[in-house]
Amino acid sequence: MTLTGTSLDTDVSLLKAFLVNTDPAKESYPVSVFTATGGTEIVLVMSGGKQGTYSLTVEKTGYGGYNYNVGGVTTPIQFEYKFVMTSVTPKTGSLEGGTILTIGGINFATKTSQMQVFIGPQNVICDVLTTTATQLTCRTKAATYDAKTTISLTQRLQDVATCADTDSNNACGFLYSSSVTPVITGA
Repeated sequence: MTLTGTSLDTDVSLLKAFLVNTDPAKESYPVSVFTATGGTEIVLVMSGGKQGTYSLTVEKTGYGGYNYNVGGVTTPIQFEYKFVMTSVTPKTGSLEGGTILTIGGINFATKTSQMQVFIGPQNVICDVLTTTATQLTCRTKAATYDAKTTISLTQRLQDVATCADTDSNNACGFLYSSSVTPVITGA
């Protein structure tokens, strides 16, 4: 996120930023100040958080908080954090596992150790191979059911992404199928 303004500090070591949850019962998160350029721009890096609406606060050590005036509005900037799946491909794979799934979405953690994928009612683990903020790949494990099922995606903060597809075309579903499972008939 890039903030613009006037008389902004250029010493990153003096700046602190936070996403403050608008629900006081929920957590707030520090935000990394990446760069501060020319007194007119501050670039922040969001490292993730639970879904919700947050107020962004920026402070300078020893001086206090920054004044906000965006379009004549003097309240802190509102930020909505979403964690959503938008697609899963392919849609069908072997009962014996080994299918590489590509899952698209928004605000995924960028470390494979911080993402988990579960398939179906038995929560079969899909081993995460790669991940970026908008896409991850995982390798399915064997399953014992031959049916269309759902995928659950969690990240380090244990927020569960929901499918953005509200239509019935099942953009975020996956089908384990005996029809695509290879069968060895001789040796």
